[in-house]
Amino acid sequence: MDMFKSLKAFIAVGQLGSFTEAARVSGLSTPAVSRAVSDLEGALKVRLLNRSTRKVSFTEEGALFFAPLLEGIQLIETGMSDVCRSNADLRGVIRIGAPPVIAGTMLSPLIAAFSEMHPEIEFDVSIDERHNETLDEQIDVAVRVGVEPDCSWIVRALGTLKLVQCAAPAYLRRRAAPRTPDELARHRCIGLRGSRGSRAQAWEFAAGGVPLSCPIAAVATFNEVGAIVHAARAGVGIAQLPQYLVRGDLATGRLVSVLPDYVSERRKVLLCYPRRAPMPMRVRSFIDFAFARLSDELHGAPRPAMLPQHVPQEMALA
Repeated sequence: MDMFKSLKAFIAVGQLGSFTEAARVSGLSTPAVSRAVSDLEGALKVRLLNRSTRKVSFTEEGALFFAPLLEGIQLIETGMSDVCRSNADLRGVIRIGAPPVIAGTMLSPLIAAFSEMHPEIEFDVSIDERHNETLDEQIDVAVRVGVEPDCSWIVRALGTLKLVQCAAPAYLRRRAAPRTPDELARHRCIGLRGSRGSRAQAWEFAAGGVPLSCPIAAVATFNEVGAIVHAARAGVGIAQLPQYLVRGDLATGRLVSVLPDYVSERRKVLLCYPRRAPMPMRVRSFIDFAFARLSDELHGAPRPAMLPQHVPQEMALA
């Protein structure tokens, strides 16, 4: 028995007082409506309607059942309508997880652009280094940096996190730019502190395709990448940063590339989401939008910056 069909048939007969009229408004045959109500009565083991050739009326049990059932069915239909409208109009909440290195500067413009197209969408963003280690089932979409997760989630590669070294022209006027990573020991470096340590993380390099790791003695250490960008702009020292964060600074000369032959592109940037069927349309639309936008963001190449004329020529390594 199709319970929902039988309940709706009973409501239609109760409202209209006729099997024939109920069949007309529901698009079913009169025998089909009668059979649906009979199936409901059989399941409940109680007679709900008095039938005669002249009219249909509620039994005492039928009258007791009708009012709360009508209210319940209306709530269900309203909920179904809201869900369908949410899918069609793209409304509701999208939950995103991302590590700090990728979150602020990359996610904020993405959310702003998507919200402009779909103003009914709300975002709940969780920024935590743990999103690189575990995937939370409550998250709709996760941006991850590093290895692919060993789980049943769908994973789409966005590109690589290109790490570049840079410093402000003011800093390079005081100290000759390093030519190899070994020379960083004589420089003031700005470090990133991971969530599980108190020291600055080692810097990653690549020379001729060979990955290198170089510990640094940081003059200033931060646990947030955006703060490192500001420190580098202020001339605190040399920083290793994601290229997408400083592309504009390198293009305008606000920051200058250092050790350009030792750029690391080892870390993958991944867009991950759980296997859900069906997937809400708002989430599917955001995933497609994010994939296109973030891929472009990661693959964009910085324009070379020209150093001011008063910077010594041997420092012009951009």
